[in-house]
Amino acid sequence: MKNYKVLLAWLAAVAMLLLMEGCALAPGMRMDESSFSYLNKPDLSETRKDIEITPITPQLVAAQMARLRQDDLMASGSSNKKLEKDIREYRYLIQPNDVLKVTVWDHPELTNPGGITAAGGINDGSLVRHDGTIFYPYVGVIKVAGMTVESVRSIITKKLARYVKNPQVDVRVTAFRSQKVYITGEVKNPGNIFLDDTPLTLLDAVNKMGGITNNADLGHVTVHRKDGSFRTVSLFRLLNRGDVTQNLLLRDGDTVHIPNNVDNKIFVLGEVVKQAALPLPDEGMTLAEAISDVGGYNLATSDPARVYVIRGSDAGEGRSAPRDRLLVSKKTRVFHLDSESPDAMLLADQFHLQPRDIVYVSVKDVARWGRVFNQLGSTISAIGVTRAITR
Repeated sequence: MKNYKVLLAWLAAVAMLLLMEGCALAPGMRMDESSFSYLNKPDLSETRKDIEITPITPQLVAAQMARLRQDDLMASGSSNKKLEKDIREYRYLIQPNDVLKVTVWDHPELTNPGGITAAGGINDGSLVRHDGTIFYPYVGVIKVAGMTVESVRSIITKKLARYVKNPQVDVRVTAFRSQKVYITGEVKNPGNIFLDDTPLTLLDAVNKMGGITNNADLGHVTVHRKDGSFRTVSLFRLLNRGDVTQNLLLRDGDTVHIPNNVDNKIFVLGEVVKQAALPLPDEGMTLAEAISDVGGYNLATSDPARVYVIRGSDAGEGRSAPRDRLLVSKKTRVFHLDSESPDAMLLADQFHLQPRDIVYVSVKDVARWGRVFNQLGSTISAIGVTRAITR
């Protein structure tokens, strides 16, 4: 009996120690707010320099919203001079494996000389060989690779003029088989598209493949070039905001990849009704929407005064580039919202999240203290049962 009372006294002392330590050793997740004041310290040698703490204030939200409105305004009145120029100057250049049809008016014997079939079993035309040449009667072997049909027609016309008076020659490509682009990822019919004499834009290519799937991440479409360069564009801004700067002319060897939105998630942890990883839609999500989607705060255990958004140091790089470039930083950032008053949720409803953000709602100290007593109570009960059995 004496030992039992001693043990109870020892457990009570441990509980008091935990209380005096602010429940630092209590079970459950917690945010170490003690390091948040380091930005005000003159000597940062003993503090973490890779984390910035930023309160979510009306000023911060106003700056964020102003940037988004500016982007939308620019998108609505945007023009794509480069794309217009590329389309205007586009000319299809013949390459090996294309099939050319040469027509000489009033001279059927030259249009299809001897009724022959071109090499490779291709009817009604001449196959461009791997060395970039074709053979044509009275003209001989012609180097056509890298030339336009107009240039080939001029050469054939000039050489036929030795044998035919004022030859009327037409040259066209009857089979475009040399140049193509590849469409991969979240489109309904991934594959390749052969380029022809009609300019092919990114939007055209996606439509040709049947459109996008429901799992497509439209905000981070990549176009990889044969020279190793690449560009990331937003089909979402093109389709939903009329931002034509996001469109471009595709070239031979381009690979267009539309990623899956599985990486575009945010994580809501801590004292909420249901912790979850939420997909971040292309149109974005606010802090208030994220908390609402998991059922809101756990009213019994949460501390609304300590809501945090943790943003990794790689925000703004690669395919996770955020829509709000104003908040991009090379450092890990923690945004703090004190939402004890209901009007603070207005700020949360205007604070936009970015891919891979972690939303964390802290536990209030009373709840942590209650968890300590629950565990101590279980321990005391187990000791009592053990003592009764061993009597």
